Amino acid sequence: GSGRDVFHLLRKADPHARAMLITGQRAETDELVKKTLAEGADAVCYKPFDVMELLKTLKRLAVHAE
Repeated sequence: GSGRDVFHLLRKADPHARAMLITGQRAETDELVKKTLAEGADAVCYKPFDVMELLKTLKRLAVHAE
């Protein structure tokens, strides 16, 4: 399945779970990325990703999960 499939399964299992989409596609060029974010994905990380930006995003998501 796709990342969107996993996202939907995660939301079905736990509607409050934090979800970050990691993709090689860009939101401005990929309608599915836009839809997934609109459906409640908490963040998106684009490949190739900057490690420091990824860590900042993970920290932000962890703080909001507490």
